[in-house]
Amino acid sequence: MKYHLLLAFAICLVIFPVAIHAQEQQPPRLTTVTPDRYRLQPGDVLEVQYRYSPEFNQTVTVQPDGYITLEIGGDL
Repeated sequence: MKYHLLLAFAICLVIFPVAIHAQEQQPPRLTTVTPDRYRLQPGDVLEVQYRYSPEFNQTVTVQPDGYITLEIGGDL
């Protein structure tokens, strides 16, 4: 019985600090849109290229409602 208690205590000494260290780590921060990034506007022209399916490449214009229409993706 003493050995079981001693083993459980030893395991707690190993696991507990690891669990505390994991909680101290900060999750990755989400980035926000910064003023120096460009936002797509109606009338902008985009060239959409597919690396493994170049037959679907196309040039599209951002519509007044902010959408573009892709052949294989529809309205985005």
